[in-house]
Amino acid sequence: MAVRLSYHRPSASKALAAVGLEQLVEVLRPCFIPDEHFDPVPLPGPDDWLANFREPFQTVAAFTIKDAIHPKKGRSKIYLAPLGTFDSAHSPSLEALRSFACAYLCMEVEMLPAIDLDISPNKKCMQANSNGKSSKITIRTNQETQRIQMKTPDIFHFLQKLLPPDGAAILGITMEDLYHRDEWNFVFGEAQVEHHIGVFSFARYHPSLPNQNQDPLSDVDARILLRRSGQVLVHECIHLFGVAHCKYFHCCMNGANNLEESDLQPIHLCPIDLHKLYHIVPFDPVVRYRQLFEWYTHHGLENESSWVQSRLSRLDHENQWKPMTFPTRSSDEKVVDGKSEVNESDDGNLRISFAKKSDPGRKKAIVVSQQLPMADFLKLIKNKLGMKSIPIMLDSNGIEMEISSLNQLKRDQTLLFK
Repeated sequence: MAVRLSYHRPSASKALAAVGLEQLVEVLRPCFIPDEHFDPVPLPGPDDWLANFREPFQTVAAFTIKDAIHPKKGRSKIYLAPLGTFDSAHSPSLEALRSFACAYLCMEVEMLPAIDLDISPNKKCMQANSNGKSSKITIRTNQETQRIQMKTPDIFHFLQKLLPPDGAAILGITMEDLYHRDEWNFVFGEAQVEHHIGVFSFARYHPSLPNQNQDPLSDVDARILLRRSGQVLVHECIHLFGVAHCKYFHCCMNGANNLEESDLQPIHLCPIDLHKLYHIVPFDPVVRYRQLFEWYTHHGLENESSWVQSRLSRLDHENQWKPMTFPTRSSDEKVVDGKSEVNESDDGNLRISFAKKSDPGRKKAIVVSQQLPMADFLKLIKNKLGMKSIPIMLDSNGIEMEISSLNQLKRDQTLLFK
């Protein structure tokens, strides 16, 4: 008999601390404060995710220090790769999914040409073909549904060949059912975080799956399928950047053990996971909400549209929100007095100078001439110093410092790293 795990819901104060408001500039904080728009995670039933899977809580602080996976320089796009046919009468719109992911993730999302799938005469494999590349994908017939299923490890092998040079990640999407290994009945989808690859099936999100109804989707069923497909798409894509399942609030990043549990979960991100997404790719939260409101309204998702409208009302009126401007990174560098100076914004708000030190530890010095939030600083030093993880920080006397304990760097502060 399976052991049911106990879940202890964190207190409101612990949930607030997990948001990491101290890492944000003051003008942004209202967008990330938990309020009545965000409910705590419901206590799980015996078949729900939290009762069956043990996972750690992931705070924003833990995410920024050790878990975040940033896109490499020059790799900024998310690519979607349709596997097989997406018949408009029975499938979600590919353009609707692409535009939703773009608005939700605040990243450029591009749809690759559809991958042709040809079943072999012996019905043991499919031949996948795209842009002159091909690969065999093992298949089987599911005994319960009598539907063809594709084996995910074979799909991963093929998708690796298709990831363009400017791609941060590639996600295969399909209306075919999936399985991982012979003893598994099915999987909704899988991801290989280390290779920035995922594959997800929308087959079991189809409202008529239980009775195998082949009639065209009604307007209501089409909206259900689009919402379900869009939700799993952005959920799994966010996983590829190091974001774990959320155990604090009821949100898009909750784990789901079945379709009923997934349908009850909201499609929005809670303040904790919204902050994690902001850490990966800075954006104006209000502009993001407005774009999502337009998308939900256009596609008839009334509950989601109403939630975003209420959220915008709070941010627009109570906080008198003004559009944010984000600095554009410049690659222009010049050498001044033996130091490499980089102007990080086009309006002169931030200047940082880097200088290689000649000591055996090959330390590098950074002089910050403007107050800078810690989250932005951590991203900046990793990018500019070419470091894969957070470096060791030393004070001016060479004594090691705890980088996570700082909230803001002071003006004209000099730090050493190794």
